Amino acid sequence: MSRPRGIKGLEGREPVGVVLSLGIKDARGVPVEKDRFHLVVPHEADGRRPHHAAFAPFNAAPPEKRQMIRGNLVHATEAECFDYRLRAQVSKTLGLRAHPNRRPVCEGDGVRAIRWTGDDPDDFTEIDCPNKDCPARLVEPAECKPFARLLFRLRWPDGNPLPSMVCKFTTGGWNTAANLKGFFDQVRRTAQQIGLTDYTLFGLPFTLTLHQQTRPAARTRFPVVAISPDMDLIEFFARQQERIAQLQAAPAVNLIEGPETDPAIEYEDVRQISGPTRIDQ
Repeated sequence: MSRPRGIKGLEGREPVGVVLSLGIKDARGVPVEKDRFHLVVPHEADGRRPHHAAFAPFNAAPPEKRQMIRGNLVHATEAECFDYRLRAQVSKTLGLRAHPNRRPVCEGDGVRAIRWTGDDPDDFTEIDCPNKDCPARLVEPAECKPFARLLFRLRWPDGNPLPSMVCKFTTGGWNTAANLKGFFDQVRRTAQQIGLTDYTLFGLPFTLTLHQQTRPAARTRFPVVAISPDMDLIEFFARQQERIAQLQAAPAVNLIEGPETDPAIEYEDVRQISGPTRIDQ
């Protein structure tokens, strides 16, 4: 008689081993050292995500050595590794207090939105998304902002002993979100232009580069992350056609649409990229 295998109803958790962050929070909860990348643990401890011990050499390196990260996509499609939308964790402007389960009070795509009524935790209503005209976007600082996430595998130069874990990068910045979207748009256009309809993103190498951008009117500087393919896309797709049958046979796990959407996880993501404004009040 064979022994039981598996547990009905038990869902596997995403294998994200590390989070790529712009800055790290100090004892007050304020992001500091935003001029360099940090590799931190996936979950909070005492309201902060501390540095990941496995990446101590990277986190101890000078700032100029921590302004570029190499990675590979490890999913077949854009939907499995990248998502973006408008998101308001709380909104005093809309009269919406913090959700008891830490869900965002409103999420939208510029056309359609899901908004919490503020009563029962499950009372969400579908509405037309006001997009740029939403009062929560017009206040300063904005309560409704972009929320974008990218999942990938870290890639290090030959001879570097650091682990190549599955990594998550989250941003709430318009410029960085636009750069991420533009990267996938470019990949899609290239595939279309060479006549590919059956392809996978698996293995595509890229770089993330951090730079400072200025806003002259406000006399401020802020970090922006650019993303670029790390090889010629035509060459990448040409090589891929030789082994696409094997790649398609590999199972794909949609991390973004799975446990990664847990409100508690997304709440930690938002706290990680938030400034001194408290979102948990």
